[in-house]
Amino acid sequence: MHISIAEKWHMELGARYDYFKTEADNLDEEHSDNAFSPSAALIWKASPDLNFTLRYDEAFRAPTSEEMYTSGAHFCMGPGFCNTFLPNSDLKPEESQNWELMTEYVMSDVLSSSDALTFNANIFHNDVDNFIEQRVDDPIFSPIPNPGNTYYRNIDKAELQGFEVAMNYRFDTFNAVLSYGQTRGQDKKTGEAISSIPADKWVLDMSNSWLQNSVKAGVTLSRIESQKHRPNDVNTEYEHYTLVDLYTRWTPRDFKNFTVDLTVNNLTDQYYRVAFQQLYMPGKDIRLGVRYDF
Repeated sequence: MHISIAEKWHMELGARYDYFKTEADNLDEEHSDNAFSPSAALIWKASPDLNFTLRYDEAFRAPTSEEMYTSGAHFCMGPGFCNTFLPNSDLKPEESQNWELMTEYVMSDVLSSSDALTFNANIFHNDVDNFIEQRVDDPIFSPIPNPGNTYYRNIDKAELQGFEVAMNYRFDTFNAVLSYGQTRGQDKKTGEAISSIPADKWVLDMSNSWLQNSVKAGVTLSRIESQKHRPNDVNTEYEHYTLVDLYTRWTPRDFKNFTVDLTVNNLTDQYYRVAFQQLYMPGKDIRLGVRYDF
């Protein structure tokens, strides 16, 4: 619901109801839960070019079948020396209370009469009950070899906070977006960093359109910083890496429902690992997609 309070102020109210049920035949187990999550926002349009939004949202995330029931080998470091998954059907759903402050400022006619510059910024603070965290044991080679296990667990009380800033410049059919974001997460009881939190990230995306916007092509440069915020018992180093992705989209002017997408991910064939994952990611990845809407 959108409720007008004054000339420059209005509210947004909403709610969501979730119900889930999951079963694992191999373990002869099932699990279900439900939740009601309210949402509210206060918006102040200070001027035609500047607005502020304060949001409060409650959220509910059920544990996935993968998180609850996965078993078998995760990765092997030699014959008979494999890290294995431990299922945990007792995982509880995540429930969070989230505060977010957002602002947007638009500048028109910056360098010409057909361009615009938009600034976006937001900060957030989330309190999460039963945060679901994946843990991967580091292997032990001596004196008694132990490849370790991979499992998911709940953190009773977790806290996530961070921010994101972005700048978007548009000139005619050209568009460039530069953004930076970071998130910190910790166990509220111990103050220890938690895993599953993404590393700080820079993204530059530049694109242009031709032929009355029927063809669009662009490049995305992503710089992911090293993840230095790790739990005390995680000794694995997660180094920084840079990715280059290319993309193009073609939508025939006389056939608007038809779209062809071609993407080249990791153009430079970087050998990298996402923070808190044990397996390295694929190299260069070329994808062709065709879509028809009706």
